[in-house]
Amino acid sequence: MTVPVVWSLYGVWGDESGYVYAVGGNGGTAICYSGTSWFEIPLTQTNTLQSIAVVTKDDVFAVGDMGAMQHNWSKMDNVTNHWLKDAWVSPDFKMYVVGENVTILECTPVFPAPVSQFEASPLSGRPPLSVDFTDRSTGLIASWSWDFGDAVSYDVYFGTTNPPESKIFAGQSSLNCDPGELLPGLTYYWKIVATDQLGESTEGQVWYFSTARPRFRISRLRL
Repeated sequence: MTVPVVWSLYGVWGDESGYVYAVGGNGGTAICYSGTSWFEIPLTQTNTLQSIAVVTKDDVFAVGDMGAMQHNWSKMDNVTNHWLKDAWVSPDFKMYVVGENVTILECTPVFPAPVSQFEASPLSGRPPLSVDFTDRSTGLIASWSWDFGDAVSYDVYFGTTNPPESKIFAGQSSLNCDPGELLPGLTYYWKIVATDQLGESTEGQVWYFSTARPRFRISRLRL
């Protein structure tokens, strides 16, 4: 197997699909194997990297010499000059880092506030008019409110597949929907089937939004 570097590598991670990351020295090195070949990843920090921790292949953390900490190959806040040797990230995005001189760092996620934003096109026209809406909302969205006019009940389909297959609410009359706890860094899809007083049903289009990946607040603990 041919790799694009000739210096030492210290940390490696891979998944069942054959995706592999490796990090190492010579002023900071990161390489990736995407299933067919290796390629080098540009870095914004020049410290040697000692360890790598991955939530998904799109959420990567690396730590190294002189307090080097990276998220998705960009430098994080430097809170120590000690060499960092290993890192672990939990499924809820809490990260723990250990290093020399009994250094322990804990990183907790800070989620941005949700901002609702939709774009519609066209904005006018002769009836019947078909309007497309694009969801530009940001942040961790927990619930929505809607008004279809003459409908008396709604079936709500929701999930991470397109189109959504799971009916999470059936025949509800409320204009509010709470899907429960959502995970960061995922795209969710939803649609509404509205039924009127005559029992006629209309299936709405599939909508979607993406939950934000968290930023991190870092605290330093010394034992």
